[in-house]
Amino acid sequence: MVSYPAWNTKHAIHRNFGYYEARDIDIYYDARVVAEGIDENKMLRKFTKEVKQELEDILNELTSANESLKTFIPELVKEFYGLYDEFIYEVGTEIEEEVTRKLLPRSEKSEFWKALIAEKGKPNKKGETFTDNVCQIFKRELEKETNLNTFLKSKAEYHWKELITKILGFSGHK
Repeated sequence: MVSYPAWNTKHAIHRNFGYYEARDIDIYYDARVVAEGIDENKMLRKFTKEVKQELEDILNELTSANESLKTFIPELVKEFYGLYDEFIYEVGTEIEEEVTRKLLPRSEKSEFWKALIAEKGKPNKKGETFTDNVCQIFKRELEKETNLNTFLKSKAEYHWKELITKILGFSGHK
């Protein structure tokens, strides 16, 4: 049987209930990073890129429409960038918390973690793979109650509304 180093890391992560100190891997924090997107073409940043640009364009067009806004709008755009970063962080943090909650308890008392740990060395049926089985176990757990994608969507919508409310509040509207 061939054993790949990456498999050993996966097994170590499962035995340590999602956190593997030796390689500084934390699947809970990693879920946050994935949800946020590491650049503008990934996940939440990708899905909000277009609407973010539209809002920025609207703000910049206001400068052209009204000369008296020339000093106010650049400050508002800076405020928007800060609020946007806060929006990304808030949604990512809530995803991290939800994944943590769904994968509790972090012990061998958890049926979820027992199932992952049991995958090591388990003979697979024809067509099955270790990775596919592990992914299915994760998928089942993360789709219990509220699907994680639905959760991400609802949190993104909620925090986006908060962002817009703050932008409107900056200009005196509510």
